[in-house]
Amino acid sequence: MTSTTTLRTVLRACGASWSLAAALLAPAAWAAPFTVDTVNGTVTDAATGLMWDRCAWGQTGTSCSGSPAASTWAQALTAAQTANTTAHKGYTDWRLPNKNELESLVKIDAVSPAIDITAFPNTPASGNPRIFWSSTNYAPDPAIAWFVYFDVGYADAYVKSLTLSTRLVRSGQSFAFFDTLDTTAPILTAGPTLTPGPDGTTAGAGVTVSENATGYWLVLPAASPAPSASDLLALGPTQQVALTGNVAASIPLSGLTPGTAYRFHFIARDGAGNASGVSSTPFTTPSVPGAPTGVAADPGAHGSGEVTVSWTAPADNGSAITGYSVAGAPSGTCTAVAPATSCTVNGLPNAASYTFTVTATNGVGPGPVSSPAAGATLQGAQTITFADPGAQAVGTPLELAATASSGLAVSFAVSGDCSLGGSTLSFTSAGTCTVTASQGGDANWAAATDVAHGFAVALRSQTVAVPGGTATARFSGGGAACTFESLAPTTPATSGPAQPPAGLVFTHGLLDFVLSGCDQSDVTMTVTYPQALAQGTQYWKLHAGDWGQYPAQVDEAAGTVMFTLRDGGAGDDDGLENGRIVDPSGAAHRVAASAAARRCPRWGRGPWRCSAWGWGCWAGAGGGEPGPGGSSALCCHPTGLGLLL
Repeated sequence: MTSTTTLRTVLRACGASWSLAAALLAPAAWAAPFTVDTVNGTVTDAATGLMWDRCAWGQTGTSCSGSPAASTWAQALTAAQTANTTAHKGYTDWRLPNKNELESLVKIDAVSPAIDITAFPNTPASGNPRIFWSSTNYAPDPAIAWFVYFDVGYADAYVKSLTLSTRLVRSGQSFAFFDTLDTTAPILTAGPTLTPGPDGTTAGAGVTVSENATGYWLVLPAASPAPSASDLLALGPTQQVALTGNVAASIPLSGLTPGTAYRFHFIARDGAGNASGVSSTPFTTPSVPGAPTGVAADPGAHGSGEVTVSWTAPADNGSAITGYSVAGAPSGTCTAVAPATSCTVNGLPNAASYTFTVTATNGVGPGPVSSPAAGATLQGAQTITFADPGAQAVGTPLELAATASSGLAVSFAVSGDCSLGGSTLSFTSAGTCTVTASQGGDANWAAATDVAHGFAVALRSQTVAVPGGTATARFSGGGAACTFESLAPTTPATSGPAQPPAGLVFTHGLLDFVLSGCDQSDVTMTVTYPQALAQGTQYWKLHAGDWGQYPAQVDEAAGTVMFTLRDGGAGDDDGLENGRIVDPSGAAHRVAASAAARRCPRWGRGPWRCSAWGWGCWAGAGGGEPGPGGSSALCCHPTGLGLLL
């Protein structure tokens, strides 16, 4: 029996209470032999009761073929979690061994590797694979952890980012009792999550860790080099936050620049000096919103002074859009509160064109101005001022005049008994004429409502052939609608009651006037004959079969006679107020007459009552009685009194 075997026998005789001490105080080679389960690939140490994975993490098979997986310290911890999730080799309580547990596997009478290769075949003997991670932190620096070299069998510590081998252990009697340090680093169970503030200068970081700890944080531009764990742990109190285990903590951040990409670097260290790995979380602060697109302007009804502007909301760039402002050129503004994407500009001058731009605003501020909307023309409303010309007369042209409130030219159209040449209206015959004034508008002005006037066209001048040439009759008065119904030349009767008195000569014959549409105002008729009139010419009318001189102004040299007529009154042969004036008459002068012909009607009797005619003298037409003193004519005064001459 060897000395080692003898010592093991003694230790075993001391009972189970000495077995743990033996494992710590005696070399590993002196411990009880390992029990190998070749079926599930585990090794049980009878001295400690620990069950080991026979193979390093990443090796397979009963001979542990292949190379161990190269893992950082954090990845070694994760390997244990993965093993438990998958019930590795039938168990779910695997862990990364602490420093003392891992050192219990060292075989001090062996080298390269310094381990029992029967129990743990194919353990690497060179390079990083020969070094295995423990779960024990290095107290002076939480960024460093302990590991064991299995080429010569000693322990050391180095940064946790080194990639080494991993061997898992489970159950049995843990050596944690002899590890005087808290070897478990805080675990980030949630976060860090970054929530940028709406103004782009602040943010909030949320984080939850598994135990009470102190958090160290630093915000740097995304392009800046990441700080090390030592850098973070050296930060002052303003960059620290107290963390309660499994309670979410909020870390306010300020002094940020809008629209900038950052990284939030964080590490947590517990009271025992165990530190988590450094986490780096990217985030970007909000910036001003983009420029609205699709800006369109819709003019209101012409003359309304309103334009409705609409647009498509832009990207908010991390901060919710709060509103929009619209600016018009040359004038006009309106605003909209998000999420509305339209507003109406009021009070704009009409008959003008406008363009509009839109600016969005969020918590950071106003964004860039949009491209302008296509020009919108707000048409003005215009009206036409066109006075009613009233009744017109044939032969008298009318110069039309109308204005539009827009200042644009007004055009005319006519229908009826009239024609238009430029702006001059001519009347071709008696009847009616309708003139319509129009203004069709332009880009700035909507079309005006047409203004139309219809009016009567009177025939107030007639030309007719008479003996000796052509005579013209024209009149004024009698109302706007008074017009010639007819004008016909006739000759005096040569016999009967209608025969003119003896000695009267009608050089140019008689004219038979008929006027219609007249009111009861005076009608002044002027007849112009083709030649000068004979000296002593008077105007004579035939009334109810009798002839009488009618008051008239005779200009013998000019060949004109002017007299006054009235519907139902002076000079109206039918004597009725019916709108028609009937006036058979003519210009005559006397020649020598026989005494027998100088007879006068009876005083105040017959058709020539003074009250009917006013001033005038009429010669007797036979059958009458001479007046007092044998006079042959009855002269009447407008009072109705007569005087025989």
